[in-house]
Order: sequence, then C-alpha cells, then structure tokens
Amino acid sequence: MKLFIINLFNSAVYVCFIGLVAGFLFAMLPKHTFKRFKLLFKIRKFEQDGMFYNKYLKINLWKDKLPQFSELTRFGFKKASLNNISNEYLEIFKAETMRAELTHLFLIILSPFYVFVKPDILQWTTFIGCALGNIPFIMIQRYNRARIIKLQSRLNNAKHC
Repeated sequence: MKLFIINLFNSAVYVCFIGLVAGFLFAMLPKHTFKRFKLLFKIRKFEQDGMFYNKYLKINLWKDKLPQFSELTRFGFKKASLNNISNEYLEIFKAETMRAELTHLFLIILSPFYVFVKPDILQWTTFIGCALGNIPFIMIQRYNRARIIKLQSRLNNAKHC
C-alpha cells in the first residue's frame, strides 16, 4: 500500500508537470488561433449565459478555491476579477478563457495515454483523476466567457441607445 501511495504521488506530480508545460505552451498561442475552434467555444443554449453553472452546480461557491495558472506561475493573464470593462480588455479576457479551456480539454484528451503506457490500477486512477479533475476548470472558463459575452452585449446595446 505504501508503494502505491508513493507511486500515486509521483503520478500526480507528473500530471501536474504536464499540465504546467501545456499551460505555458497554450499561453503562447496567438488569439486568432481560437477562431478555428469557434464551434467548440460557442456558448450553448443550456448554459443560459452562464447561469446554468451557478444555478445547478453552485459554481460561485467553489470556483475561486481552485488554483489558477497565473497565480501558480506568475505568468499569464490574471482572471480573478475584471480590471476594467473596455471592449479590448473583455476581448483579451474572453480569449484567455478559450486558451484555458483548450488547455484543460487537451489534458483530458491526453489522459487515456497514461493507461496505454502501463495499464495497471495506478494508471487507471491517474487517468480518471486527470480526466475528471480538468472538468471543473473547463466549466469555470465557460461560465466566465458566457458572462463576458453577455456583458459585451449589454455594453454594445448601451452604446447604441
């Protein structure tokens, strides 16, 4: 059992390292890259402008308790709060949510390879943990992006009045 715990810890460190490397690589992607994934990033009707996540998953109670890449590395865009509501800033914020969502989706897609390398209980645990562990981060990005889009819409409508 002790060996399993040590190996599980080593696997967790390895997965976190892969996540940080992926975070750095995806942070370097130019904004125009996300246009290719327009359908992926589209806010769905069931998401109700992000309110689905709050109403059914109580995202406001736990989203700020999860670590952020920019806080862990002092690298990247700080998404803890809105610094201003200019359209340029909101576009940057929205792009950062896409970048983070794509990073976590990549980590989920990568996770089955842990099992292919060595199909034992430890790797299955790593696979399941990695796959499920990235879902809350994706939900946070989608929640924030839906709210940004709604705010941009309100601001644009106010300008036209």
